[in-house]
Amino acid sequence: MARPEQSVYCASKFGVYGFTEVLKLDLKGTNIRVAGLYQGGTNTQLFSKANELDKPLDNFTDPADLADIIVFMLTRPPKLWIHDIRITY
Repeated sequence: MARPEQSVYCASKFGVYGFTEVLKLDLKGTNIRVAGLYQGGTNTQLFSKANELDKPLDNFTDPADLADIIVFMLTRPPKLWIHDIRITY
């Protein structure tokens, strides 16, 4: 999501999305599956390590919830593949 005053951060995220899309095309027909998981803020220690404790982490996604989603994606039958998931809290 584009946000004011976060041009470099947003550009890097859009780059990851583009890279993921190209990998999907390049690896189509192989046994390698590519998917993108695009979550919003995640409640990790990142902000405390950066001394930015003023961030309200209670409305960020819990890492365990993201892990559950990844496990769900990876345990679908081989004939089914979830290409993209966008997560908001």
